[in-house]
Order: sequence, then structure tokens, then C-alpha cells
Amino acid sequence: MHVWQKQAFEIEAAHNKKIQEHGQVQVNRGGKSGWSIRDTAKYLGISVGAASENLRLAKFLRYKPHSAQIPLRKDALNQMHVWENARSQR
Repeated sequence: MHVWQKQAFEIEAAHNKKIQEHGQVQVNRGGKSGWSIRDTAKYLGISVGAASENLRLAKFLRYKPHSAQIPLRKDALNQMHVWENARSQR
């Protein structure tokens, strides 16, 4: 497993654990409750963009396991963007 994959899965695991503890984020007139990507970013000391990108990468790897063979993160990100665009056009 490449370092970028391990990182994505570790961030996903931390995020999912906190969702289990606090619930999925809900926003209403009374404010916010539950756990969000923003909360994960703050908890891990990373940017919201980095948290979001890693969660998306982990999802991509789960749906496209052959992508685990991609050695470079930047190449995986390019493939992920192609995959996401194709999914959004369905």
C-alpha cells in the first residue's frame, strides 16, 4: 500500500469513528449537530480541503480497487476526478 493510500484510509477511519460517536452532521435553525468534515479537519490538524480530498480518495479506492496500483497521489487524483465527473453525468 502506498503512503497516500494509507493516509486516505486513516483519515477516513478517524472521520467514520467520530461520526459513530457524534452522529452524521445535521444543520437546522437551532444550529449544527453531529460530526462534519470540518470537524475532522480540525481534529486532525489538517485543512478542510485535505480532509475532503482524502475522504474522496478513500471512497474512490473502495469503488475502484485496481486504483491501488497507482503509485503517485497526483495520478490517483487525476483518475479520481475523471471517475467523479463520469458519475456526476449519469
